[in-house]
Amino acid sequence: MIEHVDDASGRGEPPMSSEGAPLRRIQAPRLMDPRDQLYGSPELLLASKEVLLIPEVSYITRLGETKLRELRESGELPAKKEGRSVRYRTTVVLIYLGKNDK
Repeated sequence: MIEHVDDASGRGEPPMSSEGAPLRRIQAPRLMDPRDQLYGSPELLLASKEVLLIPEVSYITRLGETKLRELRESGELPAKKEGRSVRYRTTVVLIYLGKNDK
């Protein structure tokens, strides 16, 4: 069993390996969605926009674009199609999230 001896600064000495070198703590990388840098967070995105595009709804709901298309075609998550773009109302997305949160 290794005991830590407090030094003058009040911190314990780092544990040593069998060769006498101090052991370094390895930290796992923090998992983060790269879209967080683009959008901020799902909450900020929902609060700042009235109409959302497919990539934004995909980020908020964590669903793929194909699944969103299926939900749109089934009427479960209605959207308005304007030319080639599809737009979802923020209120509709919030209702969908509230329904499927249980």
